[in-house]
Amino acid sequence: MHRKIHFLNYYQMLPLFAGAALVGIEYLNRLNSKQIYQDIVITSSFFVLMYLSLRFDHCLITDTEFSRTSYFFRKRTIPISEISEITFPPTCILSPEARTLVVWRKGGDKITMTDMGYGRPALASVVRTLLRANPNIMLDDNAQALLQTAKSSSWK
Repeated sequence: MHRKIHFLNYYQMLPLFAGAALVGIEYLNRLNSKQIYQDIVITSSFFVLMYLSLRFDHCLITDTEFSRTSYFFRKRTIPISEISEITFPPTCILSPEARTLVVWRKGGDKITMTDMGYGRPALASVVRTLLRANPNIMLDDNAQALLQTAKSSSWK
């Protein structure tokens, strides 16, 4: 088994659209700035780096490991046999619908995946795949609800 999960396409494209809008505003405001081209290059570079960071951020599930690579080089790896629990808590207080999948290692390390970035169908698939590889993984109520919703809807 070798499965790679990426961010949703629209989530990856968001920095490019935001950057293009900001560069357009900077260009239209060029009469008020003496360093317009330097400003445009710096702004464009920032948003291109954001896009590339989201584009190459991914999770990987193999027969023995679950890992996430973020910010080009930061990689966290947990052996599937050492996963103790999977939780699906709210990400922030302001929006209880926004949630993060948290895969916990017995020693306390964790790998997180946001539902906004990956999508709930992908998160449910990750949980199912990890449970098949290690049936001893505990799920909290929200993670179980995620699986139930996935079973009863068309986004399997």
